[in-house]
Amino acid sequence: MRDRNYRRVGIVLLALIVLAGITGSLGVRTSSAVATNASASLRVSYPSVTRAGLAVPIEITVDSEAPLPRTLRVAISPDLFKQLDFQNVYPQPESMRRVGERLEFTFRTAESFDFEFFFDVRTGPDRQLVRETYEVEVVSLAEPLLVEFTVSVLP
Repeated sequence: MRDRNYRRVGIVLLALIVLAGITGSLGVRTSSAVATNASASLRVSYPSVTRAGLAVPIEITVDSEAPLPRTLRVAISPDLFKQLDFQNVYPQPESMRRVGERLEFTFRTAESFDFEFFFDVRTGPDRQLVRETYEVEVVSLAEPLLVEFTVSVLP
């Protein structure tokens, strides 16, 4: 009688895992975080949940009511590049340097009203059950914009 109850519990747990997989509850999810001020906005689209070894692009968009400065400086948590294997950034920045605790990328904007760039990254194959928070800040505007976001890596 006791073995039968354990078997039933095991079958129910297995069925729940299969159901979660079918509904996509265990899959990759993307989210967006937004910061705004009186004249501009910053949007970061990122993988809120991912798995080891998967491609997880990060898209960063700056929109402004006035033309953006000729050079746009964006500071990013360096830990992002430790958890996620950095492949490339599009378009290529004019420069990259470490400023304090963050990496700062400088882009030429052609003084447009919006600017968008992408990081082509993969979740590190050795990353399992990790949840970390990162920052992206546009530092070259009159009022800097800061976005925080969290990435969780499931097995």
